[in-house]
Amino acid sequence: MTKQHRSSCPVSIALDLIGDRWSLLVVRDLLFRGPLSFSDFEGSPEGIAPNILTARLRALESSSLITRHRNESDGRRWEYRLTTRGLDLADVVVTLMQWSSRYEQTILTADEVALLNSAPGEMVAVMRARWKAYL
Repeated sequence: MTKQHRSSCPVSIALDLIGDRWSLLVVRDLLFRGPLSFSDFEGSPEGIAPNILTARLRALESSSLITRHRNESDGRRWEYRLTTRGLDLADVVVTLMQWSSRYEQTILTADEVALLNSAPGEMVAVMRARWKAYL
């Protein structure tokens, strides 16, 4: 997908596509929890407002990072899924987790931080395997 960006700087383009912290948290939730409904996102501990969530889901969809599908068990509900392009953000999310755990207190235990730092590729591989059925 070709979009008009503020500049051709790779960091700037990534920020144009991801948008803001809420968008990255939506991607995080999908990476770790699988396909989710709107109400699933509303239950996130960060407490995203419904109007902001709606805007972020639309922006992520227009950037081809997520897609929206009818829920197979309840056709009245929609669920959101990562695209291959969105799944490729797994490495970025894991790197952000490593960085923040190095400098700040997080919900991760010391053992989880050690595992995160010793085998980040394994965490990404698990995410990719989980999403393989949906792509």
